[in-house]
Amino acid sequence: MPQISGMVSGLDTASIINSLMNVEKLPQLQLGDKRTSLTKMVTALQAVNARVASLAENAAKAAKPQSWEALSATSSTTSVTAAAGATASATSLTFSVDKVASSQVSLTDAFTEIADLTGGALPLTLRVGDNATEIDMTDVQNVADLAVAINKSGAGVSASVVSVPGGDGTSVYRLQLTGKNTGADQAFSLQAGGSDVALTTARAASDAQITLWPGSGAEQTVTSSSNTFKDLLTGLDVTITKVEEDPVTLDVRRDTAALTKLGSNLVSQLNQVLGEIKNHTTATTTTDSRGNPIVSPGVLSSNSGVRRLSQDLVQAGSLDVDGRSPSEIGITVNKDGTFTFDEKKFAEAMAADPARVQSMLTAISERVDKVATAASDKVTGTITQQITSSDKQISDLNTRITSWDSVLTLRREALERQWANLETALSKLNSQSSWLTSVTAAMAASTKS
Repeated sequence: MPQISGMVSGLDTASIINSLMNVEKLPQLQLGDKRTSLTKMVTALQAVNARVASLAENAAKAAKPQSWEALSATSSTTSVTAAAGATASATSLTFSVDKVASSQVSLTDAFTEIADLTGGALPLTLRVGDNATEIDMTDVQNVADLAVAINKSGAGVSASVVSVPGGDGTSVYRLQLTGKNTGADQAFSLQAGGSDVALTTARAASDAQITLWPGSGAEQTVTSSSNTFKDLLTGLDVTITKVEEDPVTLDVRRDTAALTKLGSNLVSQLNQVLGEIKNHTTATTTTDSRGNPIVSPGVLSSNSGVRRLSQDLVQAGSLDVDGRSPSEIGITVNKDGTFTFDEKKFAEAMAADPARVQSMLTAISERVDKVATAASDKVTGTITQQITSSDKQISDLNTRITSWDSVLTLRREALERQWANLETALSKLNSQSSWLTSVTAAMAASTKS
């Protein structure tokens, strides 16, 4: 029903209705405030949960025996490097570097036309080891096309055109063919119609070669098609880059840096979780327009589960292990509840008694993992369940808020009808009043006459 604001009564009925609707909206607004509060809490819980889940993962890694098998390999020369895998063992190895692996580089004789190169015979084939690849000559019109066709063939050989002066001053061409892979088994030949095309070898395909324990009765030669000797020792890959006249020594030892990182990462992530919790539980102070302080509690300040989690993590990281303090391996708890990791002290403890360090850090990591997993597990975690429950409440609030839209629409329509009816009634009364006034006036005039 269209609303005509106060045309008869003179009242601002639109404002009156809006004021009444503001009162009617209060329950919906309260629901919206509750939704906002819950949404902020869920956002904070999700931030904490993500940190805790990462801590649980890192702590579980630090507790695994495999993590303590980290080894590093050092070489007596920069031209030899080595990578120690999980199955490697601490050891030392001496060897000489006799040859590095190379790929074949060959050139054709000079020619002007492709027919000069092939003798008019086809197919043109590249044979690499035991594999033969026929070159697609469909679109080959000149030497540049031939190089492109070879490069597209997938034979494992690349081709480039070399322009050289001919005897009469004109240009003639040679093809430089380069094997893409190293190793003696990657030697190649070019054939036309089954016959070899003459090639001049600039560099032969060859294997890398080292000699283990040189000069001893146990001397042993080892070859590789590449410059990396895979599993030269169990779990140890060795890569060479040049021939070395003097013997090379490789030492494989416990990777103290990697093991130190297990401890430093655990402490770092503990502090990240504790810092995240503090950010959401600490009250903040601001001032109003008059300069009066306004204290706002942290969004999770009243969340006992989160506060208990913080306490449990501090205990997990700081309690003794078999009567010995974590400070013995460089892990200390500060007065503010955060942790400090002393890398120097950890390294000294590792050098003195690595087994004890492993036992202590493993026990601490297991405790931290247990607390963190109990909170952040994707199904049973206490924080996860809080998030799930709050999400359901938010969904319910959304439904209730939406349903209020319909209620308020109907209420506004009812108010508008009521006020419109009032204006109509007043209009009728005014009409009747005018009629009575005119009749009374007419009767008075008639009496006087």
